[in-house]
Amino acid sequence: MKEPLNIPFETGFYLHVEFGEKHKLINKRGKKHVIRTKNWTAEIEIFLQTKLLRFEDQKAVGILFGDLVSGKIDEDFISSFRKKPLNAANTLNGSWAFVFFDLLSCEIKIVTNRINSRPLFMYSSLENKEAMISSALHRFPKRLWRPDWAGVGWKLSNGVTYSTRTIFKNIRKLDRSSVYDLSPGSVSCQPYWELEFTESLSGKSVSSLKKDYSDLLRLAVKRCIPDEFPALIALTGGHDSTCIFGALAEELRPDELICFSFEMPASRKDSDASAARAMADLAGFPHQTISSYDGNILKTLALNASQGEGISNFCDESQGWERVRQMYPEYQSLFAGFCYTGWAHNKCRRIEDILDLCAIRNSKGLSRFSGFFLDRTARKMASGVENDLKNIIGKIPGKRLEDKRDYIYLDQRYNSFILPWKSFFWERDFLVKAPLLDNDIIDFVSRLPVELRNNKHLFRETCKSMFPGLYSIPRARTSNYSPDWRKELHLKEETVLQRLRAQKQNPLSDAWEYESFLRLIQYLFKGLPGQDHWGAVYKNARKIMRKFPEIRVLLRRFFPLVLDEVTVLLGLLSLFGFVFDIDYMEENANA
Repeated sequence: MKEPLNIPFETGFYLHVEFGEKHKLINKRGKKHVIRTKNWTAEIEIFLQTKLLRFEDQKAVGILFGDLVSGKIDEDFISSFRKKPLNAANTLNGSWAFVFFDLLSCEIKIVTNRINSRPLFMYSSLENKEAMISSALHRFPKRLWRPDWAGVGWKLSNGVTYSTRTIFKNIRKLDRSSVYDLSPGSVSCQPYWELEFTESLSGKSVSSLKKDYSDLLRLAVKRCIPDEFPALIALTGGHDSTCIFGALAEELRPDELICFSFEMPASRKDSDASAARAMADLAGFPHQTISSYDGNILKTLALNASQGEGISNFCDESQGWERVRQMYPEYQSLFAGFCYTGWAHNKCRRIEDILDLCAIRNSKGLSRFSGFFLDRTARKMASGVENDLKNIIGKIPGKRLEDKRDYIYLDQRYNSFILPWKSFFWERDFLVKAPLLDNDIIDFVSRLPVELRNNKHLFRETCKSMFPGLYSIPRARTSNYSPDWRKELHLKEETVLQRLRAQKQNPLSDAWEYESFLRLIQYLFKGLPGQDHWGAVYKNARKIMRKFPEIRVLLRRFFPLVLDEVTVLLGLLSLFGFVFDIDYMEENANA
């Protein structure tokens, strides 16, 4: 028997709009909600963590995806949103996205939150007079699943897609902190908030800032405390989740919060799980260590293919999240240490140094794969990545490189590399609470002088003063939840290649140049049995660069930052598993 996949619940919504003269009507057709006006018809499918809001007196309908921790979408909000949508959108705080249907003016507006913690995707066609907006790429019809070679280039060179790219042509991720106007003739967009570093708090003493910061941190956690208990917290040995746990421990009883950590079967004393267990024991809360991987690489590939939407970073702990849901099937809320409280201290002399520091790789790394593709395809990949980089750099505000560094980290690295795990893996099973992404905290950080933002300096010092007991426990030195993927992939090479070869006749194969990718994947597999000499070199180089940060800036000018081939292979297998619905699982689960 084949081992079944534990398919997670689907969250979000799918919206299909057709423009054309219709009669005004709101009704429900099966599982779909239908809105008709004289200008368009909208069909809406609603899944978990999404609400359809009706405002009969206001002649309006809304879709709220996610949850608000402050601000409220009610009749007063609708009135202010109609008059000044940018101002009204900026009052909403939390992890959310919002769609507004104005039945008086027949307008449709789509609003994204500040950091795209609830990403939305859009396809629009003036020729076909239709638009589709969804919280998931797999909801778009297969006729739209044609490759965006620039997006594929990003995936090959970075493991994720940056800018607003997806892997599909004409389907884009909506930009963060924006209000989109959808009309029969066009789609327009206006930002309602932008990250701006002012250093307006530079005149205050550090002790006063720490007091203000601690008040904001405690308030942000209180805003996220759910009505139903117990809640869960993904507790690590890092500063971020420790701060959240400390604030929760002040508010909740031990029977209202369960801590858990991921770890490989062989535990380590300096791991995240070990530090987390010590903190939970000190505060008197239960803690569970959960295995992140059970030795079945095929299942990990299958979960990444089915959940990663082809654009997410490869999730090492995907099996761990499946176990969390099996262990706590009735729990709804999960606290996690996603944060933006400042960043690295490394010196930068050029904008290229910032990109390297954020691990945003240019197109140079694609040259090693160009021989596998048609020349025109390789050029599209490289030129698309470079053009996107120019656009990313061109919109960075500020004059100082430190401000540009912190901006691009939030705008791109955080938005595209870190948060998709929350959206595509964690949030399918739980309502994720990320209090450190509170609007007030981000605004506070943007007003700090750069020396207090560097390396999260003020945040770290504030947390230590808030919870000295928890921070007296040594910080973790290793996550210890990722196996040796090189070895794991090599063991199942033939099985994976069999699954890939079986898809060569798929209707999408020609458009995706399937044979080219198959040759590339086979080439990457051939390099797995050998010893990873470069891995040891890079590991030692990272130690040197941590000790002497200025060396990193110099080295990157001569040695371009490229993904290792194992990471490329994992990303490609996930991408193709998603696009071609490849079943990596074996018939015999014990094989």
